[in-house]
Amino acid sequence: SPRLLGTKLAQALKDRRPSMRIMLMSAYPGGELLILNYGWHFIAHPFLAEALVGRIKEVLVSKRHSQGTDHFDTRK
Repeated sequence: SPRLLGTKLAQALKDRRPSMRIMLMSAYPGGELLILNYGWHFIAHPFLAEALVGRIKEVLVSKRHSQGTDHFDTRK
């Protein structure tokens, strides 16, 4: 759905495939903290193509597959 927020879509995908790695982007001030609180990966917008490729490579080799349980939950 075009009105589905990125975090809601990511959570729906994660519910279906728990081992899926999630990386979101945001230009919103504080967006990184909100996304990282889900235990997902993040890149700040705007970014250069090289930075995106580098970040994707980092995510692919990362051992962080699932949501962290030690993060402060801002979803409430």
